[in-house]
Amino acid sequence: MTFSRDFISGFLLVLIGAAIAIYVDSNYRMGTLRSMGPGYMPFYLSVLLAFLGFVTIIISQLKNKEDKEDRVFDLRKVLPVGISVFVFASTINHFGLILSTVFLVFISSYADRRFNWKRSLYLSLALCFISWVIFVFFLKMTVPIIW
Repeated sequence: MTFSRDFISGFLLVLIGAAIAIYVDSNYRMGTLRSMGPGYMPFYLSVLLAFLGFVTIIISQLKNKEDKEDRVFDLRKVLPVGISVFVFASTINHFGLILSTVFLVFISSYADRRFNWKRSLYLSLALCFISWVIFVFFLKMTVPIIW
């Protein structure tokens, strides 16, 4: 039995949404609409996530598409993205936001079969600037920039 990527994605959304809803419901005070507790927003956002997962599953079952690319689970596309997120999370405190973002972009770029050094360099420079503007300039977060 093969499942489409949409079905697997919808299933994962339902799984994550349900897990977060159960965790939040058992560990945080919900409150009411007038007096929201710390668990109110995360609970309803996770329920919304699970609902969108169900919608994705239903749409994937209604589509009658036998596209081979949609049915294939390619590790060459999944592995670099997962590794890049792990590398980013483990290097941001040591190397800073800029260098960790460069690592993230270059490692995740290997998921594309048409990997291009120049394009990845331009993308990493743009994302470094955007990250700096959002997190440091606007949000005033104390993220190490460089080392």
